[in-house]
Amino acid sequence: QLDKRGLLPAITFIFSRNGCEGAVRQCVDSGLWLTSEPERLAIARIVDEASQDIPEDDLEVLGFWTWREGLVRGFAAHHAGMLP
Repeated sequence: QLDKRGLLPAITFIFSRNGCEGAVRQCVDSGLWLTSEPERLAIARIVDEASQDIPEDDLEVLGFWTWREGLVRGFAAHHAGMLP
C-alpha cells in the first residue's frame, strides 16, 4: 500500500527489540522486496566483503544470514533501547 501511494521509503517505530526483529522477519517471510536488482547486488557485495573474516560459526550464532537477507531485501531493524 505504501508503494502504491508513493510513500516509500518509510520508517516504522516498534518499541521492543524482539518486535523490531520480528517485523523484519515478517517482511522477509512475506516475500516482499524493496530493492532493485542493482541495489541487491551492491548491498550483498558490501555485506559479504565486510563479513568475510568472521568465522562461519559466529555468523550462525549472530543470525547473520537472516539479517543479511533482510538488508538485501531493503529491511533493517535498529533498536537503540529506551529508558523507562
